[in-house]
Amino acid sequence: DQPIPGAEIVLDGETNEIFQNNSSHPESLLGSFQDPPSKLPLNRAKTDDAGRFHFRHLPQGEYRLTYFSKTDLWSSDAAVSALTMANSGQMDVVMKVGDFDGLEVRFSGRVYHRYTGDAIPHADVSINLVQRMGAGGWSAGRVANEISSDTGEYSMPALEAAEYYLTCKVNGFSKRTTELKNFEPGAYSVDLDLVPERKLELLVLDVKGNPVPKASVKVRDQAGGNVLIALSPNSSRSPAPLDDKGRITMFGLPGELVSVSLISQKGANLGTKQFDLTLPGPHKQEIRLDQLVTNDGQRVVLNFLDDTGAEVSDISDDPNSALLIQAFDLQNVLVFQEKIWRVDDVWTTHHFGEITPKSNQDVHMYLPLSGARIVVTADGYQSKELQVHARAKENANTRQKLNVVLER
Repeated sequence: DQPIPGAEIVLDGETNEIFQNNSSHPESLLGSFQDPPSKLPLNRAKTDDAGRFHFRHLPQGEYRLTYFSKTDLWSSDAAVSALTMANSGQMDVVMKVGDFDGLEVRFSGRVYHRYTGDAIPHADVSINLVQRMGAGGWSAGRVANEISSDTGEYSMPALEAAEYYLTCKVNGFSKRTTELKNFEPGAYSVDLDLVPERKLELLVLDVKGNPVPKASVKVRDQAGGNVLIALSPNSSRSPAPLDDKGRITMFGLPGELVSVSLISQKGANLGTKQFDLTLPGPHKQEIRLDQLVTNDGQRVVLNFLDDTGAEVSDISDDPNSALLIQAFDLQNVLVFQEKIWRVDDVWTTHHFGEITPKSNQDVHMYLPLSGARIVVTADGYQSKELQVHARAKENANTRQKLNVVLER
C-alpha cells in the first residue's frame, strides 16, 4: 500500500455537464475544482508526494475517479489501473491499484482448435480498449494480455467496464479477433476457437482477361467475421490492395470457407467470390469479373426523381427488386453495376459484399471517356436509358450530375 506520487486522477460527472452548459465562462466554474492549481485539463489533478489529491467546490452529486497508469491519457495503451465512485464532500476516498469499486470486468476462457476441440497452449490472448472518436471513427490499444496454459486456459486481471475486443494469435493458426462490444461490470467467459492458417495467392482479371490493378480486397470467415489480411509477417490490414498486375498474396487466412469481396480503386463494387481453404494448399485462385473496370474515366453521378420532380422514395426494400444501375461501353460491354434499395427509409447498398447504409441515393461511377449507355431498372417502374457522351480527359474528373426521372 505504498503511495503513488505524481499520478493523474481524472474526475467525471457533474463537471462535464457544467462545462457543456456554461461554455461562455467555463474557467470560472471549473478553475477552482483542483487543489493544488495546475496546468492540467480542468477535470484532472495530480497526487502529491504522499499520494493525496483534492477536487474542491464541486456541485453536489456523484463522481467517478479514475487513475490511469500512463501519463499520456490520449495514447492508445493508456490503461485504467484504479477506479472508484465518490460523492461531493467525501473526504476519505482511497484508490488502490487493481480496485475498481465493483465496476470491473474480468475475462477468462479457453483457446481451442475449432474442428478438433483440442486445447491450444501458448496462445497470446490480448484485450483491446476501444476509444471512440468523432465521425464514427475509433482507435484501440492493448490493455492486457496473457498466454494460454498447457490446457488452453487464460485469465485476465480486472479492467474497467468499457468497450473492448479480444485478439488471439499463435503460430500455425489464423489470428482470431472478436467483435467490438460494450462490457458491463461482471465476469465474462470468452472461449476462442482457432483454425489453421492458410496462404491464398489471388489474381483478378476483367471480362477481357486484363489484370485489375489497385482494387481492394476484403475477406470474411465462414461465420461472416472480418479477417485481417497479413501481407507480410509484420503487416496486416483489411481491406488490402491488389498490385499493379492485379495480384495479391494473403497470409494468415482461416482454413475454412472464406468470402473474398472486391471494390475498384474508384469505389465500385466488383462482387464477392467464395473459396474453400480447408485443405493445406497451396491455394492459387483467379477471379474473372463479368465487367470491365474503369479507373481513369469520366465521373458521373446519378440522382433519381419521381414524376413530380421530388427525390424518389417508393422503392422496394427487397434487394432483388431494388434499383439496378448498369452501364455499358460503346461495344456493349458491362463497365459498372450497383443495386440500391431502402431499409426503414434509409438508402442501402452492398459494400465489400456487406449491406451498408448510404448517406443519400446518389450513385457515383467512372465511365469510359469514349462514352457509355446507362440502364436503370426498378420493380414497379419503367426501364430508363441514358446516353453519356464522350469527354476530354482533362475534364474527366469534373462531376457530371444526371437526373433520372422514374415513371410508373
